[in-house]
Amino acid sequence: MDIQSSCITIFSNYSEAISARQILKKTNLKDNQIMVLDANLERAFTTTSVNYFFNKIGVPKDTMYCYLCQLHSGSILLIVSGTSQEVELTYQMLEKEGYIASVHFNISKIE
Repeated sequence: MDIQSSCITIFSNYSEAISARQILKKTNLKDNQIMVLDANLERAFTTTSVNYFFNKIGVPKDTMYCYLCQLHSGSILLIVSGTSQEVELTYQMLEKEGYIASVHFNISKIE
């Protein structure tokens, strides 16, 4: 499994998440690196696939459960996965725009 690093931002509404996504689309990130996840989409996954997804983007299991609780309470997650450099740039851009983001680096693959 190719484990990547990720930057995750929690939003209270979908339109804010989409606005942040539009900002990130102006970078060199590919569309498949930027994902907006809500409870409806999360429910479409099996438990195994949710665990696999969060593991693949470098999110520790205990933190994964925190994100799942956020989703179940109605929050929206903006998830960017990629290299450590891409994730760091994403984090800086989101912070500059006033968003609070969390970064999960796959320390075995720091480039």
